Amino acid sequence: MPNDIGHWKFFREFDINEWTGFVYKITNNQSGRIYFGKKFFFMTTRKKVKNRKNRKKCLKESNWKIYTGSSKWLNEDIISLGKENFTFEILSLHANRSSLAYKEVKMIVNSDALVLKDKYYNGVIPKIGYHPTPESEKEKEYKIM
Repeated sequence: MPNDIGHWKFFREFDINEWTGFVYKITNNQSGRIYFGKKFFFMTTRKKVKNRKNRKKCLKESNWKIYTGSSKWLNEDIISLGKENFTFEILSLHANRSSLAYKEVKMIVNSDALVLKDKYYNGVIPKIGYHPTPESEKEKEYKIM
């Protein structure tokens, strides 16, 4: 049975426990306007534990299966046009935060998404807070481009 990846499309099956997150592309099928972004499979929460000063770190699956991007304009269009008028594609899977962040920025810059406002929803380049690691062989296997 294929694994449940929500509204996302990807060319092969994968186990989210082997990955940190993914870089994606959302396309408005009516206007052709595109949004690039990244999403983590898991988020860290902290739970209060009795007789313990610090809270315990817990990993929880994120809302990635239903996620529609962080762009205000994109989400307004999804609400007004309907989710069925958009294509949600996973472009690449990443094993660590640095390669994930770097690949997102690279997609935005290489496509001129900040300059071509009529073609893209992207408005800013996200910060990369660490040195990118080279792409692993496994990451090369799990990317479309």
